[in-house]
Amino acid sequence: MSRTLRLTALLVAAGISSAAQAGAGQDSDFESADFGIKLKIPKGWNIDATRQAGVILKLNLPAETGIKPELLIYQAGFSDPVTAGQYREQLRHFLQTAYKEPWMLEDRVAKAGPRDGFILGVQSRAVNDSEIVSHKGLFPVSPRRFLGVDGVFPKAQDEALVKVYEGLLASIELIPKRLPVGAEDGIKQLDETLKKLTEPFIPPPTDEIVISLGEKEIGSQTISFKTAMRDGAAGFSVDLFTKVDLGEDGRSEVRAKGFLSNDLLIQWIELAETRAGKDKRVQSFTATATLANGEVKMEGRINGEKTASTFKAPNRAVFSELTDLLQRRLMANGKGFVVVPSITAFDHDPIFLKVELGGVHKMKSEDQTTEVNVVYQAREDGSLVTYWYDTERRLSRVTSSAQGPVFKRKK
Repeated sequence: MSRTLRLTALLVAAGISSAAQAGAGQDSDFESADFGIKLKIPKGWNIDATRQAGVILKLNLPAETGIKPELLIYQAGFSDPVTAGQYREQLRHFLQTAYKEPWMLEDRVAKAGPRDGFILGVQSRAVNDSEIVSHKGLFPVSPRRFLGVDGVFPKAQDEALVKVYEGLLASIELIPKRLPVGAEDGIKQLDETLKKLTEPFIPPPTDEIVISLGEKEIGSQTISFKTAMRDGAAGFSVDLFTKVDLGEDGRSEVRAKGFLSNDLLIQWIELAETRAGKDKRVQSFTATATLANGEVKMEGRINGEKTASTFKAPNRAVFSELTDLLQRRLMANGKGFVVVPSITAFDHDPIFLKVELGGVHKMKSEDQTTEVNVVYQAREDGSLVTYWYDTERRLSRVTSSAQGPVFKRKK
């Protein structure tokens, strides 16, 4: 594998590859509802069926000798939100340190279909790599997910193949993604369950939570609810404050305020997060987002830089900070199964939570038997998060099969 392809692999996020048959005489259509993208495969280019994490499509141009031209379309995901300008600086620095004797050929703004982004062109002056030119295009779909389009070309053909690369970028369209299996029926069940909630919900007292990792206490969380009104809709407000201190490994503080209407149609959140990593670098993220008429509008700042977006939300979507409140309301109906599309201010891709309302169970703790409501939340990454609530719907405990932190109500 060439140096350029190894670097590309570092930038690719998790996923599966897609395939189609390309025509030899003309551009051919490619569409993937799994990735939410549509484009034109340039004529004469072949699809490489090799599976690679996060790769949407990998193309190559036949070559009898020398370097085989390649095009790669992939998803790049980030754990922290980032703007195009910020990632552009990070990627430029990465390329300049990763390449031997790097030569930056281009650094410009560009478009992939409707998305604004940038392209960096780089070539190594080292003897072994001097005949390869790499073009790396990154285009934000949301602050946590970029579309990557790379071109790796022989230097002698670069000028002609850049035109093919530009044509590929121009052909890109973003389309709605396919719903996960069972999501449509699960959302209908959520709809039906909401209609059955006829008795008034009395918000529980403030929950004081201790966060532990193994035997060590690493943080705390405070959750409070109130009945509220917003834009003429009745519902509940949430005030959530979470603090985690991992010592030398970093710390974070998150304040989240929000509103959830009884019918889920009107929602609002306000977030403020400060985070310091192991490298002592401090990051800050703030956002205000609303959901009304199925549309999310967000304004915020990522490390001081302004960002704003508008996107469509799935039916019955709920901001992730409000899903705990929704679960407490749904418990009134006893056992059941629903799917909740969970969204965040900084990511346009919903996470479809499979929520099983387990009903009342008896739990023995410290020689005492108490009744608890159990809610199981299956997530798309394969993890299972279990919530325990007492008979007043106060949160007692949260655990995850991923062996993460345990949340437990303070005694």
